[in-house]
Amino acid sequence: MKQQTQRSFAYKLDLNEHETNQIFHQLSDSKQELQNFLKNIQNALTNLPEGSLRISHDRLGIARYYHRTVGGAPGGSYINQSHIDLANALAQKRYLQLVANHMEALILSIQSSCESWEVHTPYKLFETLPKEIQVLAEPISLSDEDYTKQWLQKTHDSLTNWDPDSNLITRNGESVRSKSELIIADTLAAMGIPYKYECPLQLSSKTIYPDFTLLDVHHRQELYLEHFGMMGDETYAAKSIQKINDYAANKIYLGDRLLVSMESATSKLNVRLLERQLQFYMNR
Repeated sequence: MKQQTQRSFAYKLDLNEHETNQIFHQLSDSKQELQNFLKNIQNALTNLPEGSLRISHDRLGIARYYHRTVGGAPGGSYINQSHIDLANALAQKRYLQLVANHMEALILSIQSSCESWEVHTPYKLFETLPKEIQVLAEPISLSDEDYTKQWLQKTHDSLTNWDPDSNLITRNGESVRSKSELIIADTLAAMGIPYKYECPLQLSSKTIYPDFTLLDVHHRQELYLEHFGMMGDETYAAKSIQKINDYAANKIYLGDRLLVSMESATSKLNVRLLERQLQFYMNR
């Protein structure tokens, strides 16, 4: 009974670990967004006047503004009402510099947290335990290698039955429908991207069979790659568009978790572009 309780507890932790991984990757994405925003602020600062704004008050408490510059008068040059736009620009500059400073500190903090997580993931911490402890305990997360292995071991009913006489056999041993799919499958294998061929996917109203289901190991999520091989055929093209819309209706969007490759009789599959596309998606 004690062992079963421990396994149940470990299972609950595994769910929490998955959520923690999601938060970690969201944090990484937030860092990139902050860096882009900081770059915009820094660009805006380059268009603002040199120097800084000094404020003093007269006997009546009315604010007086001065423009301080390097090499100028210590107290700065008085800004009269006709040049109030200069005071506005210097005030905006001070505000943007304050935002930029705090944003830089936040980015450094996120970077430090991300680096710490990558070094001290729950699985890596588990590996630091004595072997005697590892035998008794269960890790609350899997290594990328073990996660990928489990994902690949999950069997599925394929739309295509195994055809031992087919000449279109991938390097992983699957029988595929076309030469282009053979090229895509072997490209995925060569790039070390885990995939499944024609694995069923349940949408809201029907089951479909994506050409390739890919595993994004880093984010622990599945991506889908569809190859549309006869886009010169009007009827085929219309069905392909409808398929993309079906994905979108189920919150699987083109450019996010849905990848496509296309060809026609006059425009063949570009393998180099495919490789670049895959590298982009897998390195996000």
